[in-house]
Amino acid sequence: MSTYREMAEIVRRRLAGGDISADFSIEPEEIYVRIAQISPYLLRGDFWENYRMDPANTMDATYYTTITSKPIHDKELDEYYVVLPGKPVMISGRGAPQVWYPHDRTWPFYYMEGGQGEMLAAAGITLEVGNSTNFWLETVSEDCLDSVRLYFDKLEDCLKLLKVKLVQIADINCINPDAPIGLPGHLEEPLILSLVNWFTEQDQTIEDSVPDNKNIPL
Repeated sequence: MSTYREMAEIVRRRLAGGDISADFSIEPEEIYVRIAQISPYLLRGDFWENYRMDPANTMDATYYTTITSKPIHDKELDEYYVVLPGKPVMISGRGAPQVWYPHDRTWPFYYMEGGQGEMLAAAGITLEVGNSTNFWLETVSEDCLDSVRLYFDKLEDCLKLLKVKLVQIADINCINPDAPIGLPGHLEEPLILSLVNWFTEQDQTIEDSVPDNKNIPL
């Protein structure tokens, strides 16, 4: 299982076509951030019908992620939940994930804070605010990994897809370069290819924006 540092070295060598020169433009830290952004999709992509990041074409530590997912039914607890790619950034209750039905954006979803949702669900109480659905955030340990989930007290139709938009941050100060990425071996090559393709596209975009006539066809 590769670390962030080892993965960045592999990617930089592929981008450089061999040895890395002293003036190579892509720093390891840039690759660390991009790994933190896209590795959740490779690891848990089976949970989502679609996964989009905005901005998608620039390196930005703070970004929006929008997922499309079918709610999972926990039959033992009789609860429905959606797996998130990571913990959303929320400050003083602001920044809660936005949830909607793709087929009905008017149906209201209300976020509940501070364990209120878990306590009410455990007591078998459904807090109704008209025709609406309440949801809350939980982190569950699953197969030695933390699974960040949104739980719902009721859904209009458990078979329908949900869309969830959340704010995330990939802070370089919180990334240990020598920590394992956490991907199983068979997913490392897809990660490498994704990183190489993304940085190659970024490099081409930068070159094409330079007004020096080098990239203007005659």
